[in-house]
Amino acid sequence: DTGTSMTTLSRGLAEELRVRGIRRAGAAIDGTGRALPVEVGLLDRFVVGDVDLGAVPVLVVEEDALRLRDLYGGPERVSRGVLGLDLVAAFRMTLDPERSSVVFELPRGLPAGESVQCVRAEGRCLIPVVVEGVRLWFVLDTGASHSSLTISGMQALPGGEARAVPAYRRIRTVGGGLVAVREVRELVLRASEARFRSVTLPVVARDEGSVFPVHGVLGVDLLSGCRVTLDRGRARLEAVR
Repeated sequence: DTGTSMTTLSRGLAEELRVRGIRRAGAAIDGTGRALPVEVGLLDRFVVGDVDLGAVPVLVVEEDALRLRDLYGGPERVSRGVLGLDLVAAFRMTLDPERSSVVFELPRGLPAGESVQCVRAEGRCLIPVVVEGVRLWFVLDTGASHSSLTISGMQALPGGEARAVPAYRRIRTVGGGLVAVREVRELVLRASEARFRSVTLPVVARDEGSVFPVHGVLGVDLLSGCRVTLDRGRARLEAVR
């Protein structure tokens, strides 16, 4: 999950894996921008594919905080852990919907002319997105069910708040969910090499960050139509449909 700053385990899984030194660590920002109580501990060994990362610090949260929903209408599914940006950023990661695969490789960089520079701010990975000709910064969040706009993102668009219409849309993400009651429709959005037409973005009131502006979220509804590559602080999105 590129929207989660640190690799995270449910309390039950942390106990099974004998995570050591668990102690309170205040709060982290969940996928909806709200504060989520967390603890931190040390996992003695963590392996991704053939790469042994050794001991890694992990966040520990209550079981319900990782509750996700099958996007295709199936029963509730409970994730017991999340691979966060702290470890994802150590690899070249490619999400390929055509092959239904996630590939982790050694990093080798992306050409500047075929990718965009990411920004790491407050545990988030933000990428530049152009919506209706306006350059905005969106959180790249593979754990969010829907792409969305923040209040400031909506206000930055031509027409501002007048573009928003009443709606009822449930949004799920790691850490919880919410209901959006406004949305902006018929948008044209471009991220890296991918271009989307007739996009509808719910408006979500969320913590927009104090260090760097957050105008919205790129969620799995749009990312599932792209081949997404993250490598050494750069991102490339290529539409596949």
